[in-house]
Amino acid sequence: MCNWKTPLAIGGLMAVAFVAGRTLPVGPQAEGAQPEKPKATQPDKPGAGQPAFEAPKPGTEHKLLDGFLGTWEGGGKMWMAPDQSPMEFNGSATRTWVLDGMWVKEDVQGPPSEHMPVPFKGLGMIGYNTAEKKYEMLWFENMATWHSSATGTYDAAKKVFTFQGDCIDPMTQRRMKSRSTWDISNPTRHVFTGWAVGPDGKEFKNFEGTFEKKK
Repeated sequence: MCNWKTPLAIGGLMAVAFVAGRTLPVGPQAEGAQPEKPKATQPDKPGAGQPAFEAPKPGTEHKLLDGFLGTWEGGGKMWMAPDQSPMEFNGSATRTWVLDGMWVKEDVQGPPSEHMPVPFKGLGMIGYNTAEKKYEMLWFENMATWHSSATGTYDAAKKVFTFQGDCIDPMTQRRMKSRSTWDISNPTRHVFTGWAVGPDGKEFKNFEGTFEKKK
């Protein structure tokens, strides 16, 4: 994560110079008259003269993520290795906007199964990086002590998101490249497909799932 701070101008006290030989009344100074005192000056306020900071606002790329919002239910298959039989799963996902519409938060729940004796819980964040012009995704779950990340693009003609990233192979405990597509051409039925790179350096499908919108 990158931390940044908005620079603020720091105001300081300014010494005021008076011009010598300023004009005085002609003749003796009136009795009891006091010399004119210089007017006090006010220090500049912090940030004076600097443009006001404007918070970034969600754009059209963020708007495309509206299609993910809501509660979804479905299932699919996962392959841990190219030569292994798939494990079937089912679950639900609820997605909402957070952080003033900058990120979509995804809460995923899955019941215990033959291969997973405890309920599955996952947390995802999806947003658009306006500086580097790409979508970004972070994923966390209760079945791993690490996170996965990916960056992606959107094909408006096909209505498909494509993400490239890496994750840790639970079998080898090493990071491996991953790729996934999110087909949202049907607004109420999304199809997700994922690929990973195996030990032989070749890509294999390790995930496929279909989720339907409930509300």
